[in-house]
Amino acid sequence: MRPISEEIAALRVLNVAELTEAYVRLFGRLPRCKQPTWLFRKCAWRLQEIRLGGLSETAKAGAA
Repeated sequence: MRPISEEIAALRVLNVAELTEAYVRLFGRLPRCKQPTWLFRKCAWRLQEIRLGGLSETAKAGAA
């Protein structure tokens, strides 16, 4: 498994179509926006969530 920093760096060079494919792979649905910066950030966030864990239940409750 590649380090997460390498995976995120690989996202930076993708075009919109490739970022859209990555988004679908990570989220299982089409994105609501096809702006490249938004797609990159969402994909990078999701990679980190999957690899490092998401918010704790306490943090989720506090954010709601």
